[in-house]
Amino acid sequence: MSPERTNHGYRQDRGPSAYTIIKDLIGIGIFVSLLVMNYLNISILSVLDGLDISRNDYLDEPRMRQRRPNVDRAQRREASLLNPPREEGAVLANQKRPTKRDRKPPRAHRKIDIRKSSQSNELLVQEDDIIYKGKMSSFDSAPIVDEKHKLLFFSTPKVACTTFKFLFRRIMGVEDWDFQDGISGKNLPHNPKHNNLKYLWDYDRETATKMMTDPEWTRAIFVRDPKMRFLSAFLDKAVANYGSFVTQHCCPAAEECRTSELNMDMAKATEQCQVDAWDSRKLVVKPRWLEDQPCCTLFKECNEKTMNIEGFMDTIKTCPNDHWEPQNNRMEPKYWKYINFVGRMESINEDTEKLLKRVGAWDEYGKMGWGPHHNASMTRTSGSYQSHKTGSSSKIYQWFTPEKERMVEKFYADDYENQVFDFKATNLTEPTLDGKILKQNDDIYSRNDWDGAPIVVSKYKLIFFTQPKVAATRWKQAFRRMEGYNDWKEIGGPNELPHQPQKNGLKYLYDFPLKEAEEMMTSKDWTKAIFVRSPKDRFLSVYSHLRDNWKQIDDRCCPNQRGCSSTLNNMIQFIELMKVCHSTHWIPYSERLDSKWWEHINFVGKLENVDVDSENLLKSIGAWEAVGKSGWGENGNEPIFIKNINSFESVHNALAKYTPQADKLLNDYYEDDYKNKHLNFKSRKVHVMTQ
Repeated sequence: MSPERTNHGYRQDRGPSAYTIIKDLIGIGIFVSLLVMNYLNISILSVLDGLDISRNDYLDEPRMRQRRPNVDRAQRREASLLNPPREEGAVLANQKRPTKRDRKPPRAHRKIDIRKSSQSNELLVQEDDIIYKGKMSSFDSAPIVDEKHKLLFFSTPKVACTTFKFLFRRIMGVEDWDFQDGISGKNLPHNPKHNNLKYLWDYDRETATKMMTDPEWTRAIFVRDPKMRFLSAFLDKAVANYGSFVTQHCCPAAEECRTSELNMDMAKATEQCQVDAWDSRKLVVKPRWLEDQPCCTLFKECNEKTMNIEGFMDTIKTCPNDHWEPQNNRMEPKYWKYINFVGRMESINEDTEKLLKRVGAWDEYGKMGWGPHHNASMTRTSGSYQSHKTGSSSKIYQWFTPEKERMVEKFYADDYENQVFDFKATNLTEPTLDGKILKQNDDIYSRNDWDGAPIVVSKYKLIFFTQPKVAATRWKQAFRRMEGYNDWKEIGGPNELPHQPQKNGLKYLYDFPLKEAEEMMTSKDWTKAIFVRSPKDRFLSVYSHLRDNWKQIDDRCCPNQRGCSSTLNNMIQFIELMKVCHSTHWIPYSERLDSKWWEHINFVGKLENVDVDSENLLKSIGAWEAVGKSGWGENGNEPIFIKNINSFESVHNALAKYTPQADKLLNDYYEDDYKNKHLNFKSRKVHVMTQ
């Protein structure tokens, strides 16, 4: 074959030329690069961004070989260096500014450290947590940080928060540390933008987590009895200044009218609806509401509604505010176990001194330097805060009644349930004089536990002492059925039915005046009933349950130093823990009631014979036909209890770890129960082992 003639001469058939090979290799390289970039989700523009080539340069028509400068981009880069974005671990104001070389590559093609990202998500403190950045608009969301004394302080409105902020401003070396200003807009000492205090949000999450978990740090909060705090908020925000605070913050209808019809802020809007008027009865000048101006009628109605306890309570249910929010909402539930100092408003002098001595700040900052002449201690000047500026403690009987107390207790149910607070809902407006037998501090008249005080069903003249692991859930369902609740079968849910006393709708002995409660407990006309079970069977049932719910042990027995739940791996160790950790789940029945009450208990049922004994009880009070005979079970055609050997399955499961040593320890632990003639336990053996 003769060679083909071309414009460049004759081409020899020697295969592809070097030029062709190089060109093909370049094409293949570009193709592979595009595939890789597509797999990694990287765009050509992000590559150009990394090479510092602007989008406009790349798309410029006609394309220029010589790159022209992009002034806008240069200016943006300079601005970013002067104001770097605040990310996790971002530098604080006193740290060295990052140089151009230190800048991170663009996000589109930045390498992602998956391990680091995972560790970040595992940190206790999360970005949107209340105590971090979730509520930065609030003055009292993040705790105040005192690095010098390794102290985190969670301030709470209506709990002497002003005084404590004075303290921390003094520790920080602020010259006018005790200056209070609510006029200029700085709102000292509360406003974090102006008070010169450090807060948890000023630190990266890793450092914040260390502060929240390190045992060397003190994490303190002062709390206040919910009723007194509510009353203080009511007097300060709804009554003082003629209710201007609540009117300006909690009147949505008036706010909507103001927004649509008036071109002024809320304060001016309420002001233009009022004129000064002389009150001849009280001999004072007070504002009078106008009704001939836009929106004024709505403001007036809202204001007048919140001038009484019921209206104020109804309003705040839909108007959250730090001044009356439950203290339990101060932080996420996961943080409460790390709080290792809780002070009380009611004992603020003693508790403040304890806290400052604990962190080593008392002598320098608490002992002296307070008062108008700076010659008094902090606790001497803070005494007035025990009743706060509203004088709420002296106005209990003016504003509260037993019914209103129950209403407030229901609203603050989570505060009473928080074991860190240890609040006791005492009856403030009822006589506190002890009776002949019943005392104010008796366990059966207290609210310490869900199963502390007995349930009272007045309709059937029944007082019933529930016991955990002794059919308590079924009995509470029965009592809710007696009271006519349609959802009497419901278990769990947000209201924790049927157990939560503040939400289950049942009455307890403490809901009655002490004198009346004593008469009920001693009257032969009332049935006082309790159901019990063999002490060792009850223990084994509790042990089996807790092995699957071990966190309950940590929460109950070692909230500040987790880990005691490990005793569940060894029955002997758990029995030893029971001796020092009180719980109605396992305490002896003899401790369930003081000895003086056992002679007044006139019905004792046994779980081992629950089907027969429950029928006898309900028939004796006249409730068998209506409540006990039917309506139970999946089909609603069973009685309240039936004989079921499977109900003792949990006891059988725990027997595998039962030993002679455990048996001996339980004999000693429940000795008083076996001797109690009212309980009449005839055998010390595990009941299921005798069947």
